[in-house]
Amino acid sequence: MQKVLTVSKMRDSENLIFSCGISEFDLMQIAVDRIYPHVKKGVKTLVVIGGGNNGGDGLGISLKLLKDNQDVSVLLLSDSIKPSGAIYLNELKKHNAKIYKYNKDFDFSAYSQIVDCIFGIGFHGEVSGVYKEVVEKINKTSAYTVSVDIPSGLNGDSGLTTLAVESDLTVAVGALKTGNILNQAKDYQKEVVSCNIGKIVDTNVFLFEKIDCLPYLKNRKNFSHKGNYGYVAVFGGCENYVGAPRLASLGLGALKSGAGVSKIIAPNCIKDAILSNITLSTYYGVPSVDGGVKFDKEAIDNALNKVSSLSFGMGIGQSDEVCKTLEYILETFTGKLILDADGLNALSKLDKNLLKTAKCKIVITPHIMEMSRISGLSVKEITENPISASLNFAKEYNVIVLLKGTATVISDGKTVYIVNSGVPGMATAGSGDVLSGVLTGVLGWNDLDIGSVAFSAYITGLAGELAQESYGDISMTALDTIEFLPRAIKNL
Repeated sequence: MQKVLTVSKMRDSENLIFSCGISEFDLMQIAVDRIYPHVKKGVKTLVVIGGGNNGGDGLGISLKLLKDNQDVSVLLLSDSIKPSGAIYLNELKKHNAKIYKYNKDFDFSAYSQIVDCIFGIGFHGEVSGVYKEVVEKINKTSAYTVSVDIPSGLNGDSGLTTLAVESDLTVAVGALKTGNILNQAKDYQKEVVSCNIGKIVDTNVFLFEKIDCLPYLKNRKNFSHKGNYGYVAVFGGCENYVGAPRLASLGLGALKSGAGVSKIIAPNCIKDAILSNITLSTYYGVPSVDGGVKFDKEAIDNALNKVSSLSFGMGIGQSDEVCKTLEYILETFTGKLILDADGLNALSKLDKNLLKTAKCKIVITPHIMEMSRISGLSVKEITENPISASLNFAKEYNVIVLLKGTATVISDGKTVYIVNSGVPGMATAGSGDVLSGVLTGVLGWNDLDIGSVAFSAYITGLAGELAQESYGDISMTALDTIEFLPRAIKNL
C-alpha cells in the first residue's frame, strides 16, 4: 500500500528533508538520480524545461544523459531558471550541450523520446501562451513521453485539467500525489511509478493495491457449508424500474464474490419478472402498493431473517413507502448494510442522523451527483476534492463512504484508501450495480471495514479490466464484468 500525498503534504516532506541538513540542490540531485533509470537510453531525447524546480530536475537529467554519451537536446521555455537548476545549466553549457530556446519552428518530431519537465505539482489553472503551444505539439508527436512528477498541466491535487501532456510514463517524485490518481489522471498517464527521495510526512491517504487484497482471500475449509459464507440479500425494484436482470446480476455478482446464499427481495408486483430472470438466487416477495414496495414491518423482518449483508435501493423508486422502509431498516437491522441508488435518494430525504444511531454497520456507495445530494456539497466541490468530501462525511455520520469515480475513494472517517483499478469500458449502465453486488457478497463472509470495501472495489475494477481486454471498451457491458469476476479473484 503506497502513501499518497497532497501537494501541501509533499511540500511538508521537502521541508522535513531540508531540516535534516539536505540542501535544495542536494535534494534535486537525489531526485535526478532516482528519476534517471526510468528514462530510456539509446534514443534521441529532448528534455523540455520550464522555469521551476521541475525544470531543474530536467536539466539534471539532461546532464546525466550527456555524460553517458546519449543523444540529448535541451529545450528552454523560460529565461528564468531556479538557482539549483542553473548549476546544471552552466555545466551543460561547459560540455557544449545542444541547448535551444523555443520558437514556433522547433521540430519536435525529430525526437524518439521527450522528457516533460515544464510544470511540476505546483501548477494550477490553465496552460496558456507558449506553454499551451508546446504541450499541444508534444501530444501530436509519436515520441515516448516521460513526465517528471506529474504531466505538465495536470493539477497536482485534483487530477483535473483542460490541457496537459499525455505521458507514457510519469515518475512521481517522493510519493504518488493525489493528482496522479484522481479524476482525469488516467487519461494523461499510461503508467505511473514513484521514486523515493527520503523521508515523507505521515498521511492518512493510501493507494490500495493488488498485494493489499491478500488478507481478504481467505482459504475455505472442506468442513464448511454455504451458511459459513453468508446469507446476503439485494432489496430493490419497482414497476417503473423493474430492472429484473440487473437485480439478478446483483445476486449473481454476490455469489461469484463468495457469498453462500443470495436472496432477491422485491415487491410482489414484479414477482413474475424477477422469477423469470434469477437462477441461483432465491426470491423473497414483500407487499406492494402503487407499483412499488409497501412498508410492512413483519414482511421486512421475515425477509431479513439470517441476512448478514444487505444492499438496499437499486431501482426501488422514490416513494414515501421506500423512505419508511429504509428508516425501519436503519433502526432494526443488525447486519451490514450497503446503500446505493434509490437507497441514497431516500437517505437524502431522511434525517441523516439516523446513520449515527443505526444498529447496522453501513457503507454508502454514491457517485458524484448522489454524494452532492446527501452531503449538500456542490458537484464542483466534490470533484475537486473527493478525498475531503468522503472523509468528512464518513467521520460525521459514522459510515464508510465509497465514492465512485475514475478512481474510487473510500473512507471510514479516519483513513482514505484509493482504488485505481478499472477501465473506461465500465462507464456503462449497471456497473455500479455490479459493484454493489460484489460488495454485498464480500461482506457476507468478511467484516465490514475500509479494507473489505476497498477489496470489493479492486476486484470489480480488475474484472472490468479483464472484460475490456476481451470485448473492448466500446462493446463491453456490466454483465461482462460479472463474467470475469472469477478470473479476477483467481488471478489474485
